[in-house]
Amino acid sequence: MRERAQRRHAALRAEVKEIEREMRAILDNDPGKKALFGGLTTLKGVGLVLACTLIANMRELGSLTRHQAAALIGVAPLNHDSGVRHDSGVRHDSGVRHGYRAIAGGRRRVRNVLYVATLSAVRCNGPIREFYRRLSAGGKPAKVALVACMRKMLVMLNGRVRDHLATTTA
Repeated sequence: MRERAQRRHAALRAEVKEIEREMRAILDNDPGKKALFGGLTTLKGVGLVLACTLIANMRELGSLTRHQAAALIGVAPLNHDSGVRHDSGVRHDSGVRHGYRAIAGGRRRVRNVLYVATLSAVRCNGPIREFYRRLSAGGKPAKVALVACMRKMLVMLNGRVRDHLATTTA
C-alpha cells in the first residue's frame, strides 16, 4: 500500500510540475500578462498559482473600487439584519439588535486560492501579519481575521494592477 501511495504521490507531483510549466509558457508568450504577473508577485504571499488565477479569472482587477473587488470575490461582509431578531442578534450600546455578518457569493474558486495565499502571507508578509495580529488581539476569531486579511490583500493587488495599467497606457 505504501508503494502504491508513493507512486500516486509522485505522479501527482509530476502533473503539478507540468501544469506549472504550462502556466509559465502562457505567461512567457504574452508580454502583457508577464508584466502583470511580475507586478502581482512582488507582494509577499502571492505566487504563481494566485497570480495566474487572478490574471485568468479577474480581468476586471485594476478597474474596480476596493468594495467592488471585495464583493466580486466574495470577501465583503454581507449584513443579515432584516426580520425579527430574538437571541441570535448582537446587541449594541444603543439596544438595537442586528444579525451577523458573513461572506457569500462571488467567485468561489478565486476566493479559495486567495485563502491559501493569505495563509502564507500572514506568515511572511509584514503588513498582513501585523494586521492579522492586531485583529486577533482585538478579539476577532481567527477566520474572521483571516478573511479581513484576504480582503486587504485583494485591495492591495487591485491597486497594483491599477497602477500597472496606468503606467502601461501612459
